[in-house]
Amino acid sequence: TYILNYEEFEYLGILDFWRQGYKGQGIAIASHEKIAKGVFNDVSCLNYGDVDSKYTQHGTLVMDNIRQVVPGATTLSLCSDNKIKSGKIESEALEYLLKNTPDILTTSNHGGFIDREICIPYYKEIYDKGCFLVCSAGNKQEEINKLASGDLWKAIGACDYNKGNPVRKKTYVAGEEMD
Repeated sequence: TYILNYEEFEYLGILDFWRQGYKGQGIAIASHEKIAKGVFNDVSCLNYGDVDSKYTQHGTLVMDNIRQVVPGATTLSLCSDNKIKSGKIESEALEYLLKNTPDILTTSNHGGFIDREICIPYYKEIYDKGCFLVCSAGNKQEEINKLASGDLWKAIGACDYNKGNPVRKKTYVAGEEMD
């Protein structure tokens, strides 16, 4: 089988897991991003995004990467409009997560509702059910410091692969939260 990112997967140890038979079977991964309709036939989706939106394009790329790394996992794109009424959040996505908690939830959307105080109890409950919460470190330093400083969310970053070596993307923050 041809693997587009063979060198990167080999460096990261992904191919070692695959050789041992681990390809994400039995794991449910939800991405808190919108994806474009009609791109994936194996991804469940709560709400599709506008194909011309840069956020939808980003979410579709995120899901494509998830599917490449763990092709045996159950995948879900999970993003909804969040509203606050009478001091409580109304979110189809959060309600779904509380009832159908995945093993992993990933998001790049922490600049929005993810880090608001009103959402913390929801994510704490999801975390307490055993969900591993992962956020992108590609945004502002203060957002990562606020979000990933506790046990609830773990920040991950991206790197380019250049001549056999990983090179941290300049747009990603660094520091204790990333270490």
